[in-house]
Amino acid sequence: MESAWRMSKARYSSRMNAGQEKSCLIVGCGYVGKPLAEALLSEGWRVGAVVKSEISSAALADQSYEVFQGDVADPLFWQQPDPVWKHVIYCPSTGGGGVEAYRQIHEIGLMNVLNWLPAGARLLYTSSTSVYGQSDGEVVDEDSVTEPASPSAQELVKAEHRVCDAGQTVLRLAGIYGPERGVLLKRLRAGGALIPQQDPKWLNLIYLTDIVSVIRHALTGKLKSGSVYNVTDNEPASYREIFQWLCDRLQLPLPDIGTPDYFGKRGITNKRVSNQKLRNTGWQPQYPSFREGYEAMLSVAD
Repeated sequence: MESAWRMSKARYSSRMNAGQEKSCLIVGCGYVGKPLAEALLSEGWRVGAVVKSEISSAALADQSYEVFQGDVADPLFWQQPDPVWKHVIYCPSTGGGGVEAYRQIHEIGLMNVLNWLPAGARLLYTSSTSVYGQSDGEVVDEDSVTEPASPSAQELVKAEHRVCDAGQTVLRLAGIYGPERGVLLKRLRAGGALIPQQDPKWLNLIYLTDIVSVIRHALTGKLKSGSVYNVTDNEPASYREIFQWLCDRLQLPLPDIGTPDYFGKRGITNKRVSNQKLRNTGWQPQYPSFREGYEAMLSVAD
Protein backbone atom coordinates (compact mmCIF):
# COMPACT_ATOMS: atom_id res chain seq x y z
CA MET A 1 0.00 0.00 0.00
CA GLU A 2 2.84 2.39 0.81
CA SER A 3 4.36 1.91 -2.67
CA ALA A 4 0.95 2.65 -4.19
CA TRP A 5 0.78 5.92 -2.24
CA ARG A 6 4.24 6.87 -3.50
CA MET A 7 3.25 6.10 -7.09
CA SER A 8 0.12 8.19 -6.64
CA LYS A 9 2.16 11.09 -5.27
CA ALA A 10 4.53 10.94 -8.24
CA ARG A 11 1.65 10.71 -10.71
CA TYR A 12 -0.02 13.85 -9.41
CA SER A 13 3.02 15.91 -8.46
CA SER A 14 2.94 17.75 -11.79
CA ARG A 15 -0.56 19.00 -10.93
CA MET A 16 0.66 20.84 -7.83
CA ASN A 17 0.89 24.18 -9.63
CA ALA A 18 0.22 27.78 -8.69
CA GLY A 19 -3.45 27.37 -9.49
CA GLN A 20 -3.79 24.84 -6.70
CA GLU A 21 -2.12 26.91 -4.01
CA LYS A 22 -5.63 27.75 -2.79
CA SER A 23 -6.80 24.17 -2.32
CA CYS A 24 -7.62 22.73 1.10
CA LEU A 25 -8.79 19.29 2.23
CA ILE A 26 -10.53 19.41 5.62
CA VAL A 27 -10.34 16.02 7.33
CA GLY A 28 -13.25 16.05 9.78
CA CYS A 29 -15.75 18.60 8.51
CA GLY A 30 -17.77 19.16 11.67
CA TYR A 31 -18.16 21.98 14.17
CA VAL A 32 -14.86 23.64 13.17
CA GLY A 33 -14.51 22.27 9.66
CA LYS A 34 -17.85 23.44 8.25
CA PRO A 35 -17.46 27.17 9.00
CA LEU A 36 -13.85 26.93 7.84
CA ALA A 37 -14.99 25.41 4.54
CA GLU A 38 -17.58 28.17 4.10
CA ALA A 39 -14.99 30.88 4.79
CA LEU A 40 -12.50 29.41 2.31
CA LEU A 41 -15.15 28.95 -0.38
CA SER A 42 -16.12 32.59 -0.04
CA GLU A 43 -12.51 33.48 -0.83
CA GLY A 44 -12.36 31.32 -3.94
CA TRP A 45 -10.61 28.28 -2.51
CA ARG A 46 -11.07 24.76 -3.81
CA VAL A 47 -12.30 22.84 -0.75
CA GLY A 48 -12.65 19.15 0.01
CA ALA A 49 -14.26 17.60 3.08
CA VAL A 50 -13.65 14.20 4.67
CA VAL A 51 -16.46 12.78 6.83
CA LYS A 52 -16.97 9.34 8.35
CA SER A 53 -20.71 8.66 8.27
CA GLU A 54 -23.28 8.54 5.50
CA ILE A 55 -25.39 10.96 7.52
CA SER A 56 -22.59 13.53 7.59
CA SER A 57 -21.95 13.00 3.90
CA ALA A 58 -25.62 13.49 3.04
CA ALA A 59 -25.74 16.67 5.15
CA LEU A 60 -23.00 18.15 2.97
CA ALA A 61 -24.45 16.97 -0.34
CA ASP A 62 -25.67 20.43 -1.33
CA GLN A 63 -22.41 22.19 -0.49
CA SER A 64 -20.06 23.55 -3.14
CA TYR A 65 -17.14 21.33 -2.22
CA GLU A 66 -15.99 17.78 -2.77
CA VAL A 67 -17.03 15.30 -0.08
CA PHE A 68 -15.17 12.07 0.68
CA GLN A 69 -16.83 9.59 3.03
CA GLY A 70 -14.93 6.92 4.92
CA ASP A 71 -12.81 5.93 7.89
CA VAL A 72 -9.48 7.77 8.07
CA ALA A 73 -8.01 4.76 9.92
CA ASP A 74 -8.67 2.55 6.88
CA PRO A 75 -5.69 2.80 4.49
CA LEU A 76 -7.98 1.95 1.56
CA PHE A 77 -9.93 5.15 2.21
CA TRP A 78 -6.93 7.24 1.16
CA GLN A 79 -7.27 5.94 -2.39
CA GLN A 80 -10.34 8.20 -2.71
CA PRO A 81 -8.95 11.76 -2.60
CA ASP A 82 -6.27 12.38 -5.22
CA PRO A 83 -3.19 13.79 -3.46
CA VAL A 84 -3.31 17.15 -5.20
CA TRP A 85 -4.30 19.28 -2.19
CA LYS A 86 -1.88 22.00 -1.20
CA HIS A 87 -3.20 22.28 2.36
CA VAL A 88 -4.71 19.65 4.66
CA ILE A 89 -6.46 20.42 7.96
CA TYR A 90 -6.61 17.30 10.16
CA CYS A 91 -9.40 17.86 12.69
CA PRO A 92 -11.58 14.71 12.92
CA SER A 93 -13.63 14.13 16.05
CA THR A 94 -13.44 11.05 18.24
CA GLY A 95 -17.17 11.39 18.89
CA GLY A 96 -16.63 11.31 22.63
CA GLY A 97 -14.91 7.94 22.42
CA GLY A 98 -12.23 6.59 24.71
CA VAL A 99 -8.56 5.76 24.27
CA GLU A 100 -9.15 3.32 21.39
CA ALA A 101 -11.08 5.95 19.46
CA TYR A 102 -8.19 8.36 20.01
CA ARG A 103 -5.72 5.73 18.80
CA GLN A 104 -7.74 5.10 15.64
CA ILE A 105 -7.81 8.80 14.74
CA HIS A 106 -4.64 10.25 16.24
CA GLU A 107 -2.30 7.35 15.58
CA ILE A 108 -3.55 5.17 12.72
CA GLY A 109 -5.55 7.81 10.84
CA LEU A 110 -2.86 10.43 11.33
CA MET A 111 -0.13 8.12 10.05
CA ASN A 112 -2.31 7.32 7.03
CA VAL A 113 -2.73 10.96 6.11
CA LEU A 114 0.96 11.71 6.67
CA ASN A 115 1.89 8.83 4.34
CA TRP A 116 -0.64 10.02 1.77
CA LEU A 117 0.29 13.71 2.01
CA PRO A 118 1.68 14.92 -1.32
CA ALA A 119 5.15 16.39 -1.52
CA GLY A 120 5.11 20.11 -0.79
CA ALA A 121 1.70 20.06 0.87
CA ARG A 122 1.22 21.57 4.32
CA LEU A 123 -0.70 19.87 7.12
CA LEU A 124 -2.25 21.55 10.17
CA TYR A 125 -3.09 19.15 13.00
CA THR A 126 -5.56 20.23 15.68
CA SER A 127 -4.53 18.95 19.08
CA SER A 128 -5.67 20.16 22.51
CA THR A 129 -4.35 22.12 25.46
CA SER A 130 -5.29 19.05 27.51
CA VAL A 131 -1.76 17.83 26.72
CA TYR A 132 -0.63 20.08 29.58
CA GLY A 133 -0.98 18.07 32.77
CA GLN A 134 -0.15 20.96 35.13
CA SER A 135 -2.61 21.24 38.02
CA ASP A 136 -1.42 24.10 40.26
CA GLY A 137 -2.55 27.05 38.16
CA GLU A 138 0.80 27.46 36.41
CA VAL A 139 1.19 29.57 33.28
CA VAL A 140 2.15 27.23 30.44
CA ASP A 141 3.42 27.90 26.95
CA GLU A 142 4.61 25.77 24.03
CA ASP A 143 7.91 25.04 25.81
CA SER A 144 6.22 23.71 28.95
CA VAL A 145 6.30 20.02 29.80
CA THR A 146 3.47 17.93 28.32
CA GLU A 147 2.94 14.98 30.67
CA PRO A 148 -0.84 14.61 31.03
CA ALA A 149 -2.41 12.01 33.29
CA SER A 150 -5.29 11.38 30.88
CA PRO A 151 -4.64 8.41 28.52
CA SER A 152 -6.45 10.17 25.68
CA ALA A 153 -4.33 13.29 26.13
CA GLN A 154 -1.24 11.06 26.12
CA GLU A 155 -2.31 9.89 22.65
CA LEU A 156 -2.40 13.52 21.55
CA VAL A 157 1.14 14.11 22.80
CA LYS A 158 2.40 11.19 20.73
CA ALA A 159 0.47 12.47 17.72
CA GLU A 160 2.02 15.92 18.07
CA HIS A 161 5.50 14.39 17.94
CA ARG A 162 4.58 12.56 14.72
CA VAL A 163 3.34 15.79 13.14
CA CYS A 164 6.37 17.87 14.14
CA ASP A 165 8.78 15.11 13.09
CA ALA A 166 7.13 15.26 9.66
CA GLY A 167 7.81 18.99 9.51
CA GLN A 168 4.14 19.95 9.87
CA THR A 169 2.31 22.25 12.29
CA VAL A 170 0.31 21.60 15.48
CA LEU A 171 -2.49 23.80 16.80
CA ARG A 172 -3.34 23.12 20.47
CA LEU A 173 -6.96 24.18 20.89
CA ALA A 174 -8.32 25.31 24.23
CA GLY A 175 -11.91 24.55 25.28
CA ILE A 176 -14.09 25.29 22.25
CA TYR A 177 -17.31 27.27 22.62
CA GLY A 178 -19.58 29.25 20.35
CA PRO A 179 -23.00 28.98 18.71
CA GLU A 180 -24.86 25.94 20.07
CA ARG A 181 -21.81 24.97 22.11
CA GLY A 182 -21.19 26.38 25.58
CA VAL A 183 -21.30 23.83 28.37
CA LEU A 184 -21.12 26.33 31.25
CA LEU A 185 -23.98 28.41 29.92
CA LYS A 186 -26.09 25.32 29.23
CA ARG A 187 -25.47 23.91 32.71
CA LEU A 188 -26.25 27.25 34.32
CA ARG A 189 -29.56 27.61 32.49
CA ALA A 190 -30.48 24.00 33.22
CA GLY A 191 -29.80 24.46 36.93
CA GLY A 192 -26.97 21.92 37.04
CA ALA A 193 -23.97 24.23 37.30
CA LEU A 194 -21.39 23.92 40.08
CA ILE A 195 -18.39 26.04 41.05
CA PRO A 196 -15.35 23.83 41.78
CA GLN A 197 -14.18 23.66 45.38
CA GLN A 198 -10.67 24.44 44.23
CA ASP A 199 -10.45 28.21 43.80
CA PRO A 200 -9.27 29.48 41.45
CA LYS A 201 -9.83 26.61 39.05
CA TRP A 202 -8.61 27.95 35.70
CA LEU A 203 -10.32 27.46 32.37
CA ASN A 204 -8.89 28.26 28.92
CA LEU A 205 -11.33 28.94 26.11
CA ILE A 206 -11.37 29.74 22.40
CA TYR A 207 -14.39 30.92 20.42
CA LEU A 208 -15.26 29.06 17.22
CA THR A 209 -14.81 32.13 15.01
CA ASP A 210 -11.29 32.60 16.36
CA ILE A 211 -10.32 28.99 15.59
CA VAL A 212 -11.35 29.53 11.99
CA SER A 213 -9.38 32.78 11.88
CA VAL A 214 -6.26 31.05 13.27
CA ILE A 215 -6.43 28.37 10.57
CA ARG A 216 -6.94 30.98 7.85
CA HIS A 217 -3.98 32.88 9.32
CA ALA A 218 -1.90 29.68 9.19
CA LEU A 219 -2.85 29.10 5.55
CA THR A 220 -1.10 32.36 4.66
CA GLY A 221 2.20 30.85 5.78
CA LYS A 222 2.49 32.87 8.97
CA LEU A 223 3.18 29.84 11.21
CA LYS A 224 6.47 27.98 11.31
CA SER A 225 6.61 24.41 10.02
CA GLY A 226 7.44 21.76 12.60
CA SER A 227 6.15 23.99 15.41
CA VAL A 228 3.37 23.98 17.99
CA TYR A 229 1.02 26.89 18.76
CA ASN A 230 -1.48 27.34 21.59
CA VAL A 231 -4.86 28.48 20.29
CA THR A 232 -6.66 30.15 23.18
CA ASP A 233 -7.99 33.59 24.00
CA ASN A 234 -5.99 36.25 25.81
CA GLU A 235 -7.41 35.74 29.29
CA PRO A 236 -7.61 32.48 31.23
CA ALA A 237 -10.49 32.74 33.70
CA SER A 238 -11.68 30.85 36.74
CA TYR A 239 -14.98 29.00 36.76
CA ARG A 240 -16.18 31.32 39.52
CA GLU A 241 -15.33 34.40 37.46
CA ILE A 242 -17.17 33.07 34.41
CA PHE A 243 -20.24 32.03 36.39
CA GLN A 244 -20.30 35.35 38.24
CA TRP A 245 -20.30 37.26 34.94
CA LEU A 246 -22.97 35.02 33.41
CA CYS A 247 -25.17 35.25 36.51
CA ASP A 248 -24.90 39.03 36.58
CA ARG A 249 -25.73 39.17 32.88
CA LEU A 250 -28.70 36.79 33.16
CA GLN A 251 -29.80 37.87 36.65
CA LEU A 252 -29.44 34.35 38.03
CA PRO A 253 -28.16 33.19 41.44
CA LEU A 254 -24.55 32.04 41.65
CA PRO A 255 -24.26 28.20 41.54
CA ASP A 256 -23.34 26.14 44.57
CA ILE A 257 -19.83 24.86 45.22
CA GLY A 258 -19.23 21.22 44.30
CA THR A 259 -17.36 18.83 42.04
CA PRO A 260 -18.39 19.44 38.41
CA ASP A 261 -17.56 17.17 35.50
CA TYR A 262 -17.06 19.89 32.90
CA PHE A 263 -14.78 19.33 29.92
CA GLY A 264 -13.85 15.72 30.73
CA LYS A 265 -10.09 15.25 30.61
CA ARG A 266 -9.55 19.00 30.91
CA GLY A 267 -11.16 18.88 34.33
CA ILE A 268 -8.24 17.06 35.93
CA THR A 269 -5.83 19.86 35.06
CA ASN A 270 -5.56 23.44 36.27
CA LYS A 271 -3.33 25.73 34.26
CA ARG A 272 -3.27 29.09 32.48
CA VAL A 273 -2.38 28.71 28.81
CA SER A 274 -0.45 31.48 27.07
CA ASN A 275 -1.16 32.37 23.43
CA GLN A 276 1.75 34.81 23.17
CA LYS A 277 3.65 32.75 20.58
CA LEU A 278 0.65 32.79 18.26
CA ARG A 279 0.00 36.50 18.77
CA ASN A 280 3.65 37.17 17.94
CA THR A 281 2.88 35.96 14.40
CA GLY A 282 0.36 38.77 13.94
CA TRP A 283 -2.86 37.00 14.92
CA GLN A 284 -5.28 38.60 17.38
CA PRO A 285 -8.57 37.06 18.62
CA GLN A 286 -11.86 38.71 17.80
CA TYR A 287 -13.08 37.45 21.18
CA PRO A 288 -10.15 38.14 23.55
CA SER A 289 -11.96 36.79 26.62
CA PHE A 290 -15.00 34.76 27.61
CA ARG A 291 -16.95 38.02 28.09
CA GLU A 292 -16.97 38.94 24.42
CA GLY A 293 -17.67 35.37 23.37
CA TYR A 294 -20.55 34.71 25.72
CA GLU A 295 -21.96 38.17 25.03
CA ALA A 296 -22.10 37.29 21.34
CA MET A 297 -23.95 34.07 22.17
CA LEU A 298 -26.35 35.77 24.56
CA SER A 299 -27.05 38.62 22.15
CA VAL A 300 -28.20 36.15 19.52
CA ALA A 301 -30.35 34.33 22.07
CA ASP A 302 -31.86 37.61 23.30
